[in-house]
Amino acid sequence: MKRLLLLVALAVGAASTATAQDTSPPDDGAVTTQPVPVGRLAEPVYPRAARRARVSSQVILKLCIRTDGGVEAAEVVSQTESRGTDLLPTDNPYAPLFAAAAIEAARQWSFTPAVLRGAAVEVWVTVPIRFRNNR
Repeated sequence: MKRLLLLVALAVGAASTATAQDTSPPDDGAVTTQPVPVGRLAEPVYPRAARRARVSSQVILKLCIRTDGGVEAAEVVSQTESRGTDLLPTDNPYAPLFAAAAIEAARQWSFTPAVLRGAAVEVWVTVPIRFRNNR
């Protein structure tokens, strides 16, 4: 049976915001209310080839959360793949499969917006996604 562990531990850094008084981006930690996932998050699809090869992965994504709580952008910050206790080289054929699956799922997610000085703001959050093959 497949096991996919999806952890959403948000590390928040403010993206640029523009207001009439201040056009500079707020400092990290300046957000008074951090975004929180809304409802059940879509789980990434475990790549079939990686499952057959018994490869696991951790993909760290950086997401830009819009003022309406949707995901504006998703980028891979880092990732590692392993088979059992052995790490695979960074240029392994499974890396792009895991990255694409993680990004595709994250683009479907919704959050409560971050708030700064009483107004919703765009922020960047960092999210680890773990694919564990327990076959």
